Amino acid sequence: MKNILKGLGILVLSGVIGVSSAIAEESKEKANQKTHDLLDVLEKEEPLQYPPIEETGEDIKDSTCSYTIKEGETLSIIAKKYKTDVETLMKLNPQIKNKDLIYLGNKITLKNCEE
Repeated sequence: MKNILKGLGILVLSGVIGVSSAIAEESKEKANQKTHDLLDVLEKEEPLQYPPIEETGEDIKDSTCSYTIKEGETLSIIAKKYKTDVETLMKLNPQIKNKDLIYLGNKITLKNCEE
């Protein structure tokens, strides 16, 4: 009787292992199918369309430089020094959220780099 029960235990155990393997294989197949479906969609997608860049009449990359803010400077002082205005500095530096709050040592972009 003990041997029969032992044999049944092995059968049950092997059945569980077989079912687990089948479930794992089925999961792997479903994951592979989802990956293939996603790749099919991505291959058929149109390329991303970006909004047009606002025309400024000049090539900003060629006419800008980086400037490190010094002690006591404000955007107004920097603007006067570099013959521009605060509004232009704000447009060139979207990281600045408050024109009255700039920090010593931070870098900003200037349009006209000559004093």
